[in-house]
Amino acid sequence: MTCGSTDQDNSKEVEKAGIITGHAYSLLGAYAVNYQGREVRLVKLRNPWGEKEWSGNWKDGDSKFQ
Repeated sequence: MTCGSTDQDNSKEVEKAGIITGHAYSLLGAYAVNYQGREVRLVKLRNPWGEKEWSGNWKDGDSKFQ
């Protein structure tokens, strides 16, 4: 399964966090996790180009995963 990003008005903010606008990604998984008593829905994506990495909340190594 795949997904993609669009070119929107906030593209600079999105690219700063690690998502490339107008780009396709592979969807590796979808998860619902309990965080501080609330359900948070997450998706795990793979960038086939291997460039840039998500740097926002829930990034690799984020303390929210503990």
